[in-house]
Amino acid sequence: MRVLWIVSSLSMKVASVRLRTLLPALSLAKAGHELLVCEGLPQDDQIARADIVVINKCFGDAYATFARTCAGRGIPVLYDLCDNVFAPDYGDGSGKAAQSVREILVHCTALITTGPLLADAIVRHTGFDGSVHCIPDSEEPRFAIDELLRAWEQGQGVLAEGRLTLRPAQPFEMERQIFPEHRARTLFNAVFRKDGWLRRDRRTVLWFGTPGRMDSKTGLYALRLMKDALAAVNAEIPLQLLVVSSSRKLFRHHTQDYPVPCVFRPWSLLSMYGHFQSADVTMIPNPQDAFSIVKSANRTIFSLSEGTPVIADPVPALSDFEDCTHQGDWAEGLRAYLGQPGLAKQHIERARKVIANRYSLASICEDWRRALEGEGC
Repeated sequence: MRVLWIVSSLSMKVASVRLRTLLPALSLAKAGHELLVCEGLPQDDQIARADIVVINKCFGDAYATFARTCAGRGIPVLYDLCDNVFAPDYGDGSGKAAQSVREILVHCTALITTGPLLADAIVRHTGFDGSVHCIPDSEEPRFAIDELLRAWEQGQGVLAEGRLTLRPAQPFEMERQIFPEHRARTLFNAVFRKDGWLRRDRRTVLWFGTPGRMDSKTGLYALRLMKDALAAVNAEIPLQLLVVSSSRKLFRHHTQDYPVPCVFRPWSLLSMYGHFQSADVTMIPNPQDAFSIVKSANRTIFSLSEGTPVIADPVPALSDFEDCTHQGDWAEGLRAYLGQPGLAKQHIERARKVIANRYSLASICEDWRRALEGEGC
């Protein structure tokens, strides 16, 4: 099976590209399939060699035209979308992404998405009547991330014994947001940019994610949702909050008058593995609006995979983790995990079994294989 996979940005720092293209493509290549991942529109000869095409979260007239061209040649086109672009405040709020999805799906044989709730929203807003496959996000084991990064380090996009080829629009260049910042830079930022330091006499609560916008309830707005619970527990157990994101401005905006010391660290992909080791617990609030309620479990999976227990709001994507996370009352969850180390260990062991059975690279690879073969390969 020769798969042509299209992304708008071939970037390891973009979660949707890592989780929904690069990691499954690497797994499929190791399973014997031939894959070409292209940044932007491919050349005509690349289209001609494809048995099937996957378009990952691309928007714009050019991609609708590309999908129509492939369909006209009898090549099945699958469109993968992991966000509810039909939510009122998605992107700039213009609705352009939503309209683009409608235009692209006209030429697609199948829709791929992260779960039934998002699938229902997309079908409802587009009238799509083709096949629908729900494939969740996978774990992100360090060994697989390191293997993918070799394509950038070597400047050659050939992996898995030549079965996976990455074709960026520009020559490979390692992105700054991949590696942890140098310790000297961290020291400078802690002192002169007031990022702060973690203290050994306090238990560490971790929040990580994209910053969102100043005028939305996404991203760092979650810190406001956590505030009262942290204040209540801090009166009993000294706490500190570690925030890993990419906007100091929004971090400072949302942590004004915060009840516990707050430490900021700029997000980088590889730094996250260390941050999980520094944290006692990860908190993942969800405002449960139209955009957020359909989000995948990828942050929960990442934290649990690295051994850090999770307190989260109950959302559909976390149903598999009901018995190995604390969902609901955040203050109660903090007291439970910080006061009962055995509970945290028990939940991590249980979570790793869930991840191995349903969210491992091998399991997600099998989901993709079935979807691809089911659409005519």
